[in-house]
Amino acid sequence: MRKIYYLLIFIFSFSVLSAQEKLTKEEKARREKNIQAGNPFAKYGYKAKVATLSKGKYLEFHDLDSIVTIGTSRWHVDNKKIVGDIVIDSLNVDAQPIGDAPGMWMSPDPLSEEFPSYSPYTFCFNNPMKFVDPDGRAPLPYNDDIITKVSNKRGDAHYVQRDVSMRMTLTVVNTNGADLSKTMFNKASGSVQLTAMTGSAQKDFRGNDIYASDNLKNVSVDYKVVSSLKDVGKNDHVMMLVNDIPKTAATKGVDPAGLATEGGRVSAVEIGTLKNGTFNQTAQHEIGHTLGLEHKSGGLMSPTFIRGASSVSATERGNILYNQVGPLQGNGTYIQSQNSSNYSTRIQTQVNNFISDNKIKQ
Repeated sequence: MRKIYYLLIFIFSFSVLSAQEKLTKEEKARREKNIQAGNPFAKYGYKAKVATLSKGKYLEFHDLDSIVTIGTSRWHVDNKKIVGDIVIDSLNVDAQPIGDAPGMWMSPDPLSEEFPSYSPYTFCFNNPMKFVDPDGRAPLPYNDDIITKVSNKRGDAHYVQRDVSMRMTLTVVNTNGADLSKTMFNKASGSVQLTAMTGSAQKDFRGNDIYASDNLKNVSVDYKVVSSLKDVGKNDHVMMLVNDIPKTAATKGVDPAGLATEGGRVSAVEIGTLKNGTFNQTAQHEIGHTLGLEHKSGGLMSPTFIRGASSVSATERGNILYNQVGPLQGNGTYIQSQNSSNYSTRIQTQVNNFISDNKIKQ
């Protein structure tokens, strides 16, 4: 019986060895060439061992052509020159597409039904001065929202670092025609940088067991000055220039020069701040509330006015950032109106309610 087992094993081994592919000298050379195509040290004369799935039977490394097609041009990769042009025969309906042209028809635009009058290859309705398209899905009005861009995310499960830029849009409603020529809003429209709010942004997310140490690289306010509330954009933020903001329970007995809803979209600044030279500081204080900051002793967010105080701590910057993105958000663009309930009510209604509730005199 044992002899039969040995005989069967011998026959099986012989069959396997006989079935193995016998390679000619030319085939071995061809396969070695395919393998060495992925050797990054070949230009230095070093023959490295390169792991491949097919052991050289197939070429597993691409983009090796010295001349490639880009659009209707032929480009020499090594010489970095255009070596020819392709003439498209527009009258030949059977002509083959050029280069990678077929790729544009392989993935239909998922939003094509929402924009039937526009090609999916247009950008911002062909009007990038008026619209933005931060995530490639759909054009949005440029002057409405808080847009936060996150990049260069790094760290681990418990510690995260990111580079962040924020852009807030603000409409200054100047119904009284006050002179703003010596303020941060000295043009009909423009952009101002809130440098005090840039820098290290720290936040300890105990519930998620994550500590965020982000870099708030840029905080800007794109503003426009109008004379009527009707000119405010759908998702915009508003700063009203008013005659008087009285003491109320909300101001805790303090006679305020400005007022804002914390994390909201509406604020107000008294015209009197233009005369005593405190308008810019007061306006930035209220913008801080709009971005989610609360009162804090000392610095820009002090509840009692300290002339010249403009500092914002790393913890406060962390709170500004947290009102836009959480610790788990990675690289990308985040739009506040898509994630906040503050945009469910018309901005004009919010302003009127704000003025009425706080008994503000315009």
